[in-house]
Amino acid sequence: SDGGLTWDDPRYREELFSYAYMADSSYGIVYARNSDYTELSRFLLTEDGFTTLQPSPEFPLSRAMPRTRSLWYAVGWNGSHGDSILCRSTDGGNTWELILSMDQTFAFTTELEVWEEDAYALATSKGILYSSDRGESWEHILETDWTYKTCPVKIVIQGRDKPIWFIDDNSDAYRIVRSDASWQSWDTVLVLSDAERAIVASYLGISDLCVTADGNVYSFALLDTGYYSCLLYTSPS
Repeated sequence: SDGGLTWDDPRYREELFSYAYMADSSYGIVYARNSDYTELSRFLLTEDGFTTLQPSPEFPLSRAMPRTRSLWYAVGWNGSHGDSILCRSTDGGNTWELILSMDQTFAFTTELEVWEEDAYALATSKGILYSSDRGESWEHILETDWTYKTCPVKIVIQGRDKPIWFIDDNSDAYRIVRSDASWQSWDTVLVLSDAERAIVASYLGISDLCVTADGNVYSFALLDTGYYSCLLYTSPS
């Protein structure tokens, strides 16, 4: 709670967490399974920063993402023909409504960090869809063709009149891409050299990107050395 300066004692649980979607520092859901596979994988809800865990409310699609304690989104696929749908809950996942249907479009579960509370975005096979009004209306802010292999690992959308950042490390060049403040033009701002790529884990590439409120940008790449080591890149935005 203090930016990593101090840490609470770890609490042991017979759970393995694959990923977490947090609305704030204490509220969110995690995908968990028992370490010895004696229980089925399931989603759990925490309201107190993982001090306690309880079953998550049921949601209609494959992934649910809380934006606040009341506002949740869930994304998934409608059949096997490349059609995707997005649902919204305004009561903490208890009831849901369909707000977006995407024909012949795959919606990916890329990590999207959207700073403005009323905004939401989706990474799809046709680029980035963005809503500034909790899903009431949508705009295509980046039109491109992505697949599961080429879709960015992480996208950071700070808000209007600020750049968008994303990791593109599934192409021939591991790189970080940034838009201008109008979201109309896109530039590559970091490309790993051949020497760096030779020591980076090929299955991860650039594994994380952090943009801070004071304008600094941090990115990480895990080394393929058998040890927990990484390359760290920093840059003012």
